[in-house]
Amino acid sequence: RTAADLDLNRDHLKATLPETRAIQAAMAKLTPDVVIDAHEYGGTGFWLQQFGALAPWDGTYIEATHPAVPRPLKDLTRELFLPRIESALADQGLTGGVYLTGGGATGTLSTGGVAPGIGRNYYGMTGAVSFLLETRESGGVRGQVDFSTFQRRVATHYVFVRAALQAAAEDGRRVRRATAEARRRLAEDGSDLIIDMDLAEGPAELVLMDPVTGGPKPVSVTLRDSRRTTPTRTRARPRGYVVDGSAAEVLAAFRAKGVLLCPLRPGVAVPVEAFKVTFTRAPDRRARESVNPEETVTVALEPSTVSPGAGSYYVPSRQTAGLVVAAALEPDAAGSYVSTGVEPVNDQGSPRFWRAAAEAPPLAAGAPRACRGR
Repeated sequence: RTAADLDLNRDHLKATLPETRAIQAAMAKLTPDVVIDAHEYGGTGFWLQQFGALAPWDGTYIEATHPAVPRPLKDLTRELFLPRIESALADQGLTGGVYLTGGGATGTLSTGGVAPGIGRNYYGMTGAVSFLLETRESGGVRGQVDFSTFQRRVATHYVFVRAALQAAAEDGRRVRRATAEARRRLAEDGSDLIIDMDLAEGPAELVLMDPVTGGPKPVSVTLRDSRRTTPTRTRARPRGYVVDGSAAEVLAAFRAKGVLLCPLRPGVAVPVEAFKVTFTRAPDRRARESVNPEETVTVALEPSTVSPGAGSYYVPSRQTAGLVVAAALEPDAAGSYVSTGVEPVNDQGSPRFWRAAAEAPPLAAGAPRACRGR
């Protein structure tokens, strides 16, 4: 939780919090090849309520699972990093397993979410090997430390991170090849955007911990697996987006992320596709994932012409951050700026950004060289 008592791990796409923007500004300068997102998970809570058991794992982990994360990054996580991490935990007598979370229907668990605002997904979508570690907290009152388990919790984090760093150091050439290839693919990708998706779902058996005896307690669950997704709705990727200069919060978030912004020549009419947005319920800035499964945001595209005001930008799709830009600006995508209330829409249902038409709009004099030809 941040100083504003908000969940930082739901803000990586929105980047509305000062903590998020500070992290992303540093990441834009460092362009890390490997990102470890370290958390704790509650081992009591819904586990007791739904299963009458405790979560037994010292550490749980999962890779970036958004389906648009480049395949080389997912493969490297599964083939290099997670096996090393699992082995290191076992060597120290610590237990590990895939990250699981509840919060849905009774008896149903999921292997985390696919939303771009989650740290591991966000950094995978920017071209880094990215995965999550959550160690087990002991429950109790938020903000109070249970020192009887504190050493084990810290040790789990330490063993996990050390194993990941050693794997990266010992196979650095392979890691750098994979991230370079992923960033090249992201910058050149012209495939359709994945707007919505289904997670594979089926029965699974788990062995939890009996809260009285401390022994094993087998349970049957329904598992929603974010590692196995099927796109259900796609949309053609535009050449880029036109963002009006009045959309200050959108532009500030993009600057923090290091997104390539190309200044437009003011007062020039630009052909665009305009978003026509309809809400079935009001957007919520505190929304956790906003995966839009009930189609609370629907979108129609309409040909139009706009004359952006001073300080407006063209944001090309062909850049490493292009996938993040699309996730933020397509209004019905998971956790978009419209669906979470970051960017308002006017009475006609239009936000202050548009999909650029086939031709790149005219740029202002002195636009960065990187903008040419995008």
